[in-house]
Amino acid sequence: MDHMEFGRWESKINTTSDSTTIIVSSKKLNFMTIFLKIYLIFLVIASLIPISIFILSNNQIIRIISTLFMIGSAFNVVLALYAYLFRIKGKDIIIISNGTLLYRREIAGFGFTRTFITEKIRDLKTVTRLDHPPPLTAGLQLIGLAANSIHFSYKNKPHSLGFLIDPYDAEDIIKIIKKGTQIRPDQTPPKPEITSMVSPQAYKEVLKKYSITDCAIRTKDIFMFIGSEILTDEEIEEYDKGNYDLATRPKRVITFFREPFEDGRQWFHTDLIGWHTCRIGATNHPKSHSITVASDDLEDRVYVTGSGPAHEDSRIQAIVRGGVRRGAITRLKTIAGWLYFCGGRRTIAKRLDESSWISLVGTLPVLDTGDTIRNITEAGFSDIDGFSENDLYAAGGHGDVWHFNGQQWRAIAFPSNQTLKSMCCGGDGKVYISGYEAETYMGRDNKWKKIYSGGISTGFRDMVWFGDRVWCTNDYGVWTIYKGKVKRADLPANIEACAGHLYVNDGVMLLAGLSGAAFCEDGEWTLLFNSFTMNKLVEIDEHEG
Repeated sequence: MDHMEFGRWESKINTTSDSTTIIVSSKKLNFMTIFLKIYLIFLVIASLIPISIFILSNNQIIRIISTLFMIGSAFNVVLALYAYLFRIKGKDIIIISNGTLLYRREIAGFGFTRTFITEKIRDLKTVTRLDHPPPLTAGLQLIGLAANSIHFSYKNKPHSLGFLIDPYDAEDIIKIIKKGTQIRPDQTPPKPEITSMVSPQAYKEVLKKYSITDCAIRTKDIFMFIGSEILTDEEIEEYDKGNYDLATRPKRVITFFREPFEDGRQWFHTDLIGWHTCRIGATNHPKSHSITVASDDLEDRVYVTGSGPAHEDSRIQAIVRGGVRRGAITRLKTIAGWLYFCGGRRTIAKRLDESSWISLVGTLPVLDTGDTIRNITEAGFSDIDGFSENDLYAAGGHGDVWHFNGQQWRAIAFPSNQTLKSMCCGGDGKVYISGYEAETYMGRDNKWKKIYSGGISTGFRDMVWFGDRVWCTNDYGVWTIYKGKVKRADLPANIEACAGHLYVNDGVMLLAGLSGAAFCEDGEWTLLFNSFTMNKLVEIDEHEG
């Protein structure tokens, strides 16, 4: 294995270059530790000078000056000692297998905690999953953390640690490390213990080639997912050349039933070929349905499942065609059992029944900037939520927040002009709105308080109220807001690895993302599946077969 410097190794299992190497390191950023030690020694020595002068001198003025210097030195020593004791510390799990780098990093210190979920690093030309633009390339040496990326060189090739590829179950990795297990290509790897609610065969048929890009709950026993086909190496190359449209890659609606059918099956799917970017939601009225919506230029395709045969419903038309949509749909949300959507140019609508939507924009003015892109970024809603049908809030654009009382809309005096991304109406009677880098506000009507200054590069994609707090997520983790405090959710590693999307309905919260899915009910988390574990099980079954 080529030498790579990641700090001081705590434990290291060496194998040949064609096998698996597992490394655990700790006490990161040793240069900071060394610097602080030297600085502390320097301060202690420097403080002896004014002490000596104070003791040896009989001049009152000189003694006063020496006293001031001693106070300043003591203050500096305390600061340096604090910095040393609470310096950034970390743990790393690094796995190198057949030239592929698998990496997990956790960093904590200085009163904050940030977790970089396990990622799979490969040559940038062979990234196996692409739901966002590929990570930026950088120099030929490890240069550190920047924009949630780590750029480094491996075998004289530039690499970048992004946050797009299969997170790994940390507990399984730790078990391997403790046992000192080595897995060579010519050996049959140990079969992982099945802790998910999908069999290898069902996973292979329904989930293996797809990444989860949205989720919804139809009832507490029926969960819905949108799966987008994982790109091949050839498709990634075409995408890099501008010849591949990510929005039109194959998709499927995936349904999970907690109660198995007579034949034992729980997982089902319907393929949507040629559909653009899909979003999914659920409604309890007038019947229990899940609704998949795919945006197009002037209309949206709609696929309905539940309470009867699955079918494609009438399309949602743009206002210019006599429909209810002003701009592209950005969010589907269940509010008081009904399904709503919001979108560009301050679009708001509610589903009444089959092929029936009603626009709620009535008194809501259109802010037309004359530029299509600005209409979406500055004049569109990114999220909607409500305490009831007659108490709705919508947010988006640059501090663009509105309230609906069932009859008319009213502009809210919001204290920020940052881009707003997500919101939640809480069971505590407060409205939570989050924007750029997760800068978050809590309040209602025209009274708001900033409760989080941000610093999370991608912000919160979804915010929901569940139990006694707000839950927030993006592709890299899960956070909670409790009594006005934002903090990382205390979740098992295999549950947090499912970060990406959240949905709440019928007393259940569903968490799903690129690496799996899990749900919470009555305070207990249950893992539906972990992509890494299931991929390994499928590989083993195929090998044994």
